[in-house]
Amino acid sequence: LKLFIWKCMNKALPINEVIYNRIKMGTPIRRICGEDIETIEHFFFHCRTAEEVWQLSPVRWDGLEDQKLQEVVECTD
Repeated sequence: LKLFIWKCMNKALPINEVIYNRIKMGTPIRRICGEDIETIEHFFFHCRTAEEVWQLSPVRWDGLEDQKLQEVVECTD
């Protein structure tokens, strides 16, 4: 779990935004929803599909709203 969080915080997960910024090929837009750039925050929290998954999960939470993932993690330190 620590490695996963570290990868999220250091943009080391292979999401579209990171891939596009590194090699300038493809598109940074999330393919599943087509709504926005596929950032870590969008991928896990703001995407319609992610919101549906959160609704089905046993974990209850109100979401990030305007916070960034880094701000949330800093609050848990």
